[in-house]
Order: sequence, then C-alpha cells, then structure tokens
Amino acid sequence: MLLVYSHAISLLEVPNEISLCLNISECPCKCKGCSEPYLQESRGTPLTIEFLNRLLDKYKNYNLTCISFMGGDSDHIYLLDILKYVKDKNIKTAFYSGFDFIDTSLLPYLDYYKYGRFILPSGDIKEWCKKSCGPINFPWSNQKMFKIVSINNYYKMIDITDEFRKDPISDLNRYVIKVEDYDEVSFKR
Repeated sequence: MLLVYSHAISLLEVPNEISLCLNISECPCKCKGCSEPYLQESRGTPLTIEFLNRLLDKYKNYNLTCISFMGGDSDHIYLLDILKYVKDKNIKTAFYSGFDFIDTSLLPYLDYYKYGRFILPSGDIKEWCKKSCGPINFPWSNQKMFKIVSINNYYKMIDITDEFRKDPISDLNRYVIKVEDYDEVSFKR
C-alpha cells in the first residue's frame, strides 16, 4: 500500500504536461540533505482506486494530461497496479524515483521516468561541477528524466533532462560566482 501525503497540480514536474502530482510518503531512500524529509515518514491517505477517482473528479476541469507519482519506491508492486489502472484510463503517467536504478517492470505503464537520489551540493563550490549533485534542474545533477516510447513492446527511453533547463544561461547564472565577491587568489569571501 502507498500513502499520499499531499497532492498538487503542476506544470513544472513533467515537461509539457498538466500533472496531478501525488507526493507519496514512506520514502526508503533516506537521502542525506533530503529536500522533503517529511516524505520519509509513514503518514497520509492510502492510495486506492477510489481515492484516485475522487481526485480525478475534483480536478476534472483542469485538463489534466498526466498523473505523476512523486515517490512510491516503498512498494513498486502496488505502484504497478495503480499505474495499470491509470493507463487504462488513457492518462499519461510519470514516476519520480529516488533510487539510482530503473525498475524496468514499470516501463510498460509509464510515459515518464525520473530517477536518482537527491545529493545535496556541498563543499567547495568550485568543485561542484566535478560532482553529480543537486536537483534535476542543476547543471550537474545526477538525476535524469526519460520519456518512454513503446515500439512493438520495446521500450525506448529518451533522455529529456534538459527540458528542466529551458534557459541554460539563466539556470547556470544561479550557480555562477561573481568574481567581485571573492578574493581573486583564494576564492574566499
């Protein structure tokens, strides 16, 4: 069983989709520096077909194109049953996993798959570009998002991670150090 901690409508979590995002609790990943540690707890409403139908009815005027499961790593078998139900309703599906691997058993029922644990950028800022860390929109993130295309029951995964970086220069500017703010030799403030 999966528990829904909260939900929201988003235009950002899945590129080019209007998504009903379900934040699933009981995350087993326990990433150091997790951006949403409350999702590690066991609390929320059980994710059932009835609960899902109530949400779909509540948001029927929002022109939803996708349901995004933000977590669910604690029970992929149960998630699979829910994904099958959603796909039968001809709604696109997305899964945000904190694992560092892809569960291929989910691919037939997904349109999007994001994976990768959250790694908090830390240490010397000059070294960040040598690490894989940060959220998916971070220039050097370890997290990846794939669009899944089925061709004769063969699943091709197309990397769309760059979709989260619509304006690479602006995105990068958030991480650029202004030289005038630092000592030229030591790079200390």
